[in-house]
Amino acid sequence: MGMTTTEPPTFAELRQRILDGGDVTPEEYERARVLAELDELQQQADQRAATRQAEAERAARFDDLRTRARGILDQRQQRDTLADTLRQTLAEMIRIQDAMEADRDAVISGLLAEGIRPGNEDHGIGWANADAFTQADHIRLDGNRVALGNIRVPIQDALAGALADTGKVRGYIGAIAPGRPR
Repeated sequence: MGMTTTEPPTFAELRQRILDGGDVTPEEYERARVLAELDELQQQADQRAATRQAEAERAARFDDLRTRARGILDQRQQRDTLADTLRQTLAEMIRIQDAMEADRDAVISGLLAEGIRPGNEDHGIGWANADAFTQADHIRLDGNRVALGNIRVPIQDALAGALADTGKVRGYIGAIAPGRPR
């Protein structure tokens, strides 16, 4: 059979033994007291290390959140820059629409001056009044209708295409309402 070793009594056990009238040597008492203090200090150190570790992990989570929030700021700047580009593009589309309307009106005026009435053509060019397909007078060139169309249509088509490209439904952006004045 092997030898069994018994653990030395704890500081609390030695204190109780003294209070119960038992004998304890000063060496036993001092050794148990020192071990108890060391054990208590080790527990405090372990607790502090765990607290520091938890604080470091929490700080790291907050660092991740701050990084993500900074990313939102960058994305917002990108979005706002693209919105400005879109505004400029839309303004150019409006200028082009206005120019097309002015050119159409000038061509129709020229045709009228040449005696060409609605529905007639001469030299491959003519014009017609608004009909079920067009909401405005339009030019006929080489037998083809040249209608300007409403500027709203290409803008709506572009927006619908962008929504489809990103997998969003038409209601994603809500109703288009006038924006802030600039």
